[in-house]
Amino acid sequence: MLRDQTERTMDMEVLDKVPMEDLNYDTIHGYRNSHRSLKEGHPFERLSDHEYLRNIGAAAISEEDGKLHPTAAGMLMFGDEYNIVRHFPEYFLDYREELDPTTRWSDRLQSSSGEWSGNVCDFYFRVYNKIIKDINSQLKDDTKDPKLIANLVKDGNFGMPYLPEQLYADLRRLSMFRDQLNEDRIRSINRLHAVLVSCGHSIRYDLS
Repeated sequence: MLRDQTERTMDMEVLDKVPMEDLNYDTIHGYRNSHRSLKEGHPFERLSDHEYLRNIGAAAISEEDGKLHPTAAGMLMFGDEYNIVRHFPEYFLDYREELDPTTRWSDRLQSSSGEWSGNVCDFYFRVYNKIIKDINSQLKDDTKDPKLIANLVKDGNFGMPYLPEQLYADLRRLSMFRDQLNEDRIRSINRLHAVLVSCGHSIRYDLS
């Protein structure tokens, strides 16, 4: 019956041409450690990496060759950015910490920097740790307790948002426009690279 059929979504697509080795196993092991700490004694702890990835939907058996391959979700979560953009040219993650209205940002994390994996999983934990660190520093307490956020709001220990006006507002708009142009440029380069790779070509370009 139709109501009993599993709905197929884009993230369930099996990447038939991608080997399991293209995933970042440092990320996978970090994710498994987090899972283990949250769900101690979970049956998945006993699974191999490939069995684990299949059980959480990050890998699946291909109907094309009968072998295990990453799914779209698995590539986004656990792949390296240079592999991710081959399949998703528009992929780009960006976190900015803006504390001073006269500067563009005080801290920034981009998936395309090449300094880390650039996948969704590592991005989430890196940004989470930055936010928690900033919140905890207000109380000079290194205890990463989720209740801390609620206490900060309750006690009024948080900063009011600053809305720049006049010249500062114009400067901020220009800065954001420049950032958007640069991001569009990066996406265009990624799309071009993906097309050339799919055609069997290689390309070198200067991002400076």
